[in-house]
Amino acid sequence: MTTYSIRELRAKAGQILDSLAEGEEVIITRRGKPCARLAPIAPGAETPLTPLQEKYVHLPNLSFEEIQRHRAEMNDAWKAKFEDIPGDDAK
Repeated sequence: MTTYSIRELRAKAGQILDSLAEGEEVIITRRGKPCARLAPIAPGAETPLTPLQEKYVHLPNLSFEEIQRHRAEMNDAWKAKFEDIPGDDAK
């Protein structure tokens, strides 16, 4: 088990995550006193996101540009739907 200060955690986050992925537990200290223990997630273990991921697994994997394009199309469709409704100036 390796110990890191908060400063080291910020500077070496990638390295620490690699250690966790290899199964090592890590202790984080604040002002020299342990304040957190990081442990790897067991393979196949359920995380708080697992139910959410399972719920939306059927959705397509879209790029940011594709999402923006679909959003613009939906906005245009809604605008067109409501163009025929008179506004306040019709009184």
